[in-house]
Amino acid sequence: MKKDYKLFNFILPPFLLIGFTPAFLVLSLVGNFVIDSAVFAVIMLIVFKKFDSKLYVRKIFVLWGLGFLADFIGIFYYILIEITMSYGASYEKANSLVLIFLGILIASLAIFLLDYFVVFRRIDMTKKQAVISALAFAVLTAPYTFLLRFSVYIA
Repeated sequence: MKKDYKLFNFILPPFLLIGFTPAFLVLSLVGNFVIDSAVFAVIMLIVFKKFDSKLYVRKIFVLWGLGFLADFIGIFYYILIEITMSYGASYEKANSLVLIFLGILIASLAIFLLDYFVVFRRIDMTKKQAVISALAFAVLTAPYTFLLRFSVYIA
């Protein structure tokens, strides 16, 4: 008696392939650093009423790295969606947009939690200031480029 085996191939999502090209990776690294720097500078000006260069140098690379970690958490969510699609699940355009916004929300929540507990709670500021600072980072540095993923479903 022969056993039937079904092989399911997992095709890497096209939007992830773009992210692995050297030019795009460098552009992404520099762009995220510029955005994170600007948001952190504005937060310092609002919270401390001055730009503290020592604090900036100590924390900007941590914030930048945590932002990438949060983005990878969002990308992991998309990989899980791709796996379910490879097993036959189908998504309509409207549902796909909801899934994409959910991925952005997951990454934003990760940004908030990581920045709050790792960075802002360890800076001399009130709890309210730390929450507002982490929330500002979560909203302003969320991976909105995930919306480019929606164009795959529209086409």
